[in-house]
Amino acid sequence: MKKKSLFETFRTKFNKLTKENWFLIYTLLHYRRKVHDVKNAVLFLLQLFILIFIYIGSNYIAKLTNLPLPGNVLGMILLFVSLTMRIVKLNYIEKAAEYLIRHLALFFIPYAVGLMTYGDLIKTSGWQLLLMVVGSTVIGLVVTSGITQYLSSKEIQKHGRSNSI
Repeated sequence: MKKKSLFETFRTKFNKLTKENWFLIYTLLHYRRKVHDVKNAVLFLLQLFILIFIYIGSNYIAKLTNLPLPGNVLGMILLFVSLTMRIVKLNYIEKAAEYLIRHLALFFIPYAVGLMTYGDLIKTSGWQLLLMVVGSTVIGLVVTSGITQYLSSKEIQKHGRSNSI
C-alpha cells in the first residue's frame, strides 16, 4: 500500500469537516477576535484616562498654585518627569499617545476657525505675526539641531562609535 503524503493526509481530514464544524471554527475565531478587540479598546481607554488625568491634574495644580505656566505645559513636564522616573511606564500610555499624535492635525481646526474672528488684526499685523511665527520656528529648529549635534558628538566621544545609520 502506498504511503500518503502529508498533503494528502491533511486534505482527507480537511474534507471530512462538516458544515457544523466549520460554523463552530468560524464562531470561535470570530469570538476570539471580538474579545481581542474589546480588550484593546479597554486598554486604549485606560491609557487615554491616564493622559486625561494628568492633563486635568496639571490644570488644577496650575490654577491652585497660580503658577505663571499653563496647565497643559505643566502636564507635559509632569508626564516627562513621571516617564523618566518610571512612575508611569511608556506602555501604560503608548497606544493612546500614538492615536492622539496620529490625529494631531484635527486639534488645530478649532484654533484655525477661531483665527477667522481676528480678520482685522491679521489684515493690519499679518506680516508681523507671520514673521514671528516663522522666526520662532527657525530658532526652535536651530536650537534643537544644535543640541542634537552636541549630544550625539558627546555620545560618539563617550563610546567611540556612532549608533546612527
